[in-house]
Amino acid sequence: MGSEYEEKRDFYRMAVNCEVNIEIEECSTTCTGIVQDLSANGIRFTTKDELAAGSKLHVSVIPGSNLTPALDVYATVLRCTAEGDAFTVACSTENK
Repeated sequence: MGSEYEEKRDFYRMAVNCEVNIEIEECSTTCTGIVQDLSANGIRFTTKDELAAGSKLHVSVIPGSNLTPALDVYATVLRCTAEGDAFTVACSTENK
């Protein structure tokens, strides 16, 4: 059995550790979280709020430096997993 690993994703994930503002489009509720990673078509973050699969979000990633502009994307929740007192949320993203 070989120890080689082949990435099967179309886009690589980039580890990120910065704040994110989340607006749930259906009810205009907002919450915050911390981004864990992102790719060209997805984002994963942790938050104190449970988000239902299929929820439509407006996500603003706030960089830790003024050198990089905020990233604003629209996202759909794919899954939300409880982890201790927080939730890990995986989303697909799209630009509108």
